[in-house]
Amino acid sequence: MSSVATVALLGGPSSGKSTYLGAVIHALETASSSTLTLGVLPDDATAYERLSEPLLRLTYPQRTKGERNVLDLPLLSQRGGLSQEIHLTMGDYDGEEVERLFRDRTRGYSAEWRARASARGLLLFIRPDALTSLPQLTPHELLSDREQLLALKAKGEKKVPAKKRRKAEDDPERAFGGGLKDEARAARVAAPNDAVRVPTVLAVVELLQFLRHERGLAPGERPEPGQLRIALLAAGWDAVDPAWKKKGPSAFFAEQAPLLHDFLWSNYRMADVCHFGLSSTGGDLRKPGYQQQYREDPHGFVSWADATGRLHQTRNLALPIEWALFGDEALGGPDDVIVQS
Repeated sequence: MSSVATVALLGGPSSGKSTYLGAVIHALETASSSTLTLGVLPDDATAYERLSEPLLRLTYPQRTKGERNVLDLPLLSQRGGLSQEIHLTMGDYDGEEVERLFRDRTRGYSAEWRARASARGLLLFIRPDALTSLPQLTPHELLSDREQLLALKAKGEKKVPAKKRRKAEDDPERAFGGGLKDEARAARVAAPNDAVRVPTVLAVVELLQFLRHERGLAPGERPEPGQLRIALLAAGWDAVDPAWKKKGPSAFFAEQAPLLHDFLWSNYRMADVCHFGLSSTGGDLRKPGYQQQYREDPHGFVSWADATGRLHQTRNLALPIEWALFGDEALGGPDDVIVQS
């Protein structure tokens, strides 16, 4: 007996989706600890090779300018006598689509977006360094509307050329809270004419709202058990503050993304939501010292906390996919390591 299921990879640009997919392909082609295997790739597998081969050269996959792919990675699973065909899909989307996400709401989504609403599971990628606070007003700068207007006039607000303005609007990393220089990620004071940047968690919540709408779910209505699982992945987990590694990804999202955490709690069954810390390469390949280490032992890892709060870690990069399909029975494999009791 066989069946077909779809798992969709979603997240903002530079959130780690491409690196993860390339690392999963590489892991499943070699000695993998996953219960999943690669299905038959198309004759022209160039799009998949562009994701996996850079890792062999100790660098990260780069999106070709102007390139736009919707990838569907075929996987196979054998569990309990059931053969299951799995489609792991990852779609590209440009700044214009991200802009429509907020401008047109449900009318702004393409057919590709609507197709993702029927997925059995969602892997939502968020980089911890994208969870930055918006600029704050200090108490002495809380001006009245008239005072702000006068301040703008006094500064002689410069008119931005249409071409540059359009480029900024179409930058998807601005909409998803990314694309900032390191020094700009720190909290700063807002100026009256600052451009509005949509927080990452707000973009993710809006995306989930659309997918729920397509599935016919009312606000606060939870899907039937096991019908829609959401794996929330903190990508680049190897680089987070050691304090968060000790607390685990669940605590990280609860404290650093409370809006998203509360939305998931209110609209999904908690048994169908799992938080993972993900490092697709186990370290930063941009650092020469780690490049040599990765060459000798190429691997990534996934961290999560069980129901008792114990932290676990595994090299099985496909674990979030398995969990999205099979729930908690996928957790606790043979190479699972307890990192904190």
